[in-house]
Amino acid sequence: MRAVQAVVAALIVLTAVSAGAAQRTFVSVHGNDANTCAVFAPCRSFTAALANTDPNGELIVLDSGAYGRVTVAQPVTIEAPAGVFAGISVFASDNGIDVNAPGATVTLRGLSINGQGGNVGINVAAVAALRIDRCRVSNMGEQAVKIVAGNVVITDSYLSDNGHDGIWAFGVVDVLVERTVSTRNLSGSAFFAGARATLRNVSSTSNQFYGVYVQAGPTATPTYVRAEEVTVAYNQQEGVRVDSLASSFGSVTISRSAILANGANGVNVLGFNGPVYATVSQSTLSNHPTIWPAVASNGAGAKVVVTRSTLVDNGSAGFFQLNSGVFESDGTNTLRNNNGGGVQTLGTIGTFSLL
Repeated sequence: MRAVQAVVAALIVLTAVSAGAAQRTFVSVHGNDANTCAVFAPCRSFTAALANTDPNGELIVLDSGAYGRVTVAQPVTIEAPAGVFAGISVFASDNGIDVNAPGATVTLRGLSINGQGGNVGINVAAVAALRIDRCRVSNMGEQAVKIVAGNVVITDSYLSDNGHDGIWAFGVVDVLVERTVSTRNLSGSAFFAGARATLRNVSSTSNQFYGVYVQAGPTATPTYVRAEEVTVAYNQQEGVRVDSLASSFGSVTISRSAILANGANGVNVLGFNGPVYATVSQSTLSNHPTIWPAVASNGAGAKVVVTRSTLVDNGSAGFFQLNSGVFESDGTNTLRNNNGGGVQTLGTIGTFSLL
């Protein structure tokens, strides 16, 4: 009997230590924020559970429901397992999730953020590394995801119907986006002031302005964007737009992608204020409207190189060089039935050979 009592006492001590440590906390629609947030006594809100979670711990959603906005100021994983709906309704003057955790690694997985007059879905103010996985952000008044710090990876997410851009990155940040849809926003994604981004297997469609927007960054920290296997289609203005600034540089590299039926140019590179480059390879550009060439190099700082790509059925020319821009083709591109079957290129198109 004494042995059994000793074992029970030891288990009680270990449970108390575990509960105090709170390496894992839990939320439930049946929870209470006065609880310890343990699995057998879950909290009701993300904010209460996070306050009881150790750094580098995990906050886990037990069942479907809404759990309120939260500010993340520590390394943590907030996760809803597949099949569990973890909602955050965002009301006026609020953001859905504020990440303000200098030096921390944070993971947000399986969350659904819905604007009800709120500002930003996920506001990344300070972090070392952030993973956004299987998240949905919709109906925000501003950006779905706003990034001004850290290394941010967005995977398998859906960003739609937001008043500003689906993804907005400013400054020296690193962004990787994979298997994600950004649709019916102001622009699908936008990168400024030294942001470095890779978009891979991303769909950027039906946005009010651009599918992808790139603005040059300072010469010491240029803006670089690489787009691989992306679909940029049905956006109301350009599919991809690259803008220059004085004393700055920016570039975009597009490969194995489809740029289709946007409201203006498929790719438009504007180099009036400084150098901006675009390279397009192994891609298809088609069905852009009359007067808008599929790819344009415009302004003395603009340089466009197109290789092994197909440009068909565009309302104006496939290639357009103007205002001292540089446009080069290696001769491996297919241009057919652009400009109503008339001239397929406009301006001076340079040639080169791939080694």
